[in-house]
Amino acid sequence: MAKLYKLSETMLSPLPTILGTYQIVKYLVFACSLSKPAFSVVFAIMALGVPVLAYIIQKRFRDKYSPKVFPFFLSWMVSFLTMFYSVVFSMVISYVLMMLVDKDGTIFTLLSNQMVLAADTYRTIDGIDAELIEQMERYAKAFVSMTPITLIKMLIPTVFSCGNIISLIVAMLTTKSIRSSLKNR
Repeated sequence: MAKLYKLSETMLSPLPTILGTYQIVKYLVFACSLSKPAFSVVFAIMALGVPVLAYIIQKRFRDKYSPKVFPFFLSWMVSFLTMFYSVVFSMVISYVLMMLVDKDGTIFTLLSNQMVLAADTYRTIDGIDAELIEQMERYAKAFVSMTPITLIKMLIPTVFSCGNIISLIVAMLTTKSIRSSLKNR
C-alpha cells in the first residue's frame, strides 16, 4: 500500500506539467503557422518532439523512483497517465483561452480567414481540384461555428489513441526487467 501511495504521490510531479506546457507551445506554433508558413516546419519538429520528451520524462521518473525492476505494465501505466495529465492540462488551458480570453471569437475568425486565404491561394494553382478547395472552405466555416466544448470533445479520441500509441512505445523503451537488474549486479 505504501508503494502505491508513493507512486500516486509522484504522479503529481512537475514532469507531466512540462509535457503539457510543451504541447501548449506546440499548439501556439500551429496557430502561428496558419499565417506564417515558416512556422509549419517548427510545428512539425515540435510534433515529432512529443515522443522524445515523453521518453525523457519517463526515463527520469524510472531512474528516480524505481530501484531495480520497472515492469512493462507499470511503465505503460505511468507513461499513459503522464500523457493523460499533460493533455488534460493543455486542454484546460485551451478552454480557458477560448472562453475567457477569446470571448468574441477573434482567434477562430483569424484561423478561419487564414484557411479561406489558403483556399484562395490554391485556386490559382493549376491541377488542384475545385472540390478540395470547397471542402477547405466548408471546414473553415464549420470550425468557426464550433463551441470550445465541441472542439475539446473532438480532440479527446484523437489524443487518447495517439497518447496510447506513444505511451506503449515509451513503455517498451523504459521497461526495466528482472534480467537486466541481475546483469547490472
